[in-house]
Amino acid sequence: MVGRHLDETEVALVHEVIRQRRSIKPSALSDRPVAREAIEALLDAGNWAPSHYLTEPWRFVVVEGQARHKLADVFLEAVLAAEPKADEYKRKKVHGKPLRSPTLIVVIRQGGEHPKAKDHEDEWAVACAVQNMALAAAARGLGLFWSTGTPMAHPLVAEHFGCDDRSRVMGFLYVGWPAADAWPEGRRGDVSDKTEWRV
Repeated sequence: MVGRHLDETEVALVHEVIRQRRSIKPSALSDRPVAREAIEALLDAGNWAPSHYLTEPWRFVVVEGQARHKLADVFLEAVLAAEPKADEYKRKKVHGKPLRSPTLIVVIRQGGEHPKAKDHEDEWAVACAVQNMALAAAARGLGLFWSTGTPMAHPLVAEHFGCDDRSRVMGFLYVGWPAADAWPEGRRGDVSDKTEWRV
C-alpha cells in the first residue's frame, strides 16, 4: 500500500468504517476480555496521528485487572478531596467507573516537546490519535467510549499517572466488546447544510 492510492474497494471500506464508528457507552460493554494484540493495534493506530512539529504528544497507559481497582480508589479519593460531603450514591458511582470495562486506556497529552508547539495544538493532535483508535476499534467490532468526566482532571488522578506540569490527562477510553448483538444506529445531518464553498 505504500506509495500507491487505495483502490475503490479499499476506499469504500475506509469510508464505511468511518460511518460505522460509534461511541459505545461502558454500560453496553461486556466483561469479555480484549486480547492484548487488539489493544496494541489500537495504540499503534493512535500513534500514527498527525501532530504539529512532529511532537507526537500522546502518551497512553493501559489499565486492566487489579490496576482498575487501584484507579477506582484514586477516583474516590479525588472526589472526596473535591467534595468531602459527597453522598453515598456519588461515591459508589465514581468508584465504579474504572470497573465498567475490561480495559481502559488513559490518554495523556505530553506537552512542551517543541518550543513552537502550543498546548492546544498538542491537544488537537491527541484528539486525532483518539479518533484513529476509535476507528481501529470499530473496524474490529470493539466498543470504545472516550470519557472526560469527573474526576479525570483532578490533580490526584494526574499524579497517579505521573503527569508533570507539562502534561495532562485528556480522558479515559473504555474499550470492550459490546454486550448486545446490535451495533447502534448513527445519524448525521446532511454535510451540505454545514458546508460553504468559495470559488
